[in-house]
Amino acid sequence: MTYLVRAPHIHVKFFGGTREILTMQFYIHGHLANKRDRIFNRLPESDAKAVSMVFSSGTEGEETTLDVVVLSAKRCKRAALS
Repeated sequence: MTYLVRAPHIHVKFFGGTREILTMQFYIHGHLANKRDRIFNRLPESDAKAVSMVFSSGTEGEETTLDVVVLSAKRCKRAALS
């Protein structure tokens, strides 16, 4: 589906058992529509870079690799206080 005001993006959901604990959006690095995406443009530059996928040619077509680290709420609070 093409969005008029959103850049192409992929939703990724993380579950702890049957409970959804996190939903993220990843964008395509360098896509022209990123410039008009209201959510992408609110991100600090370092965060925008972290959620931008860089694709390369793989054996079955275009592919990318994502590294995601999910901290527990307790660890996030500790990190925010540091």
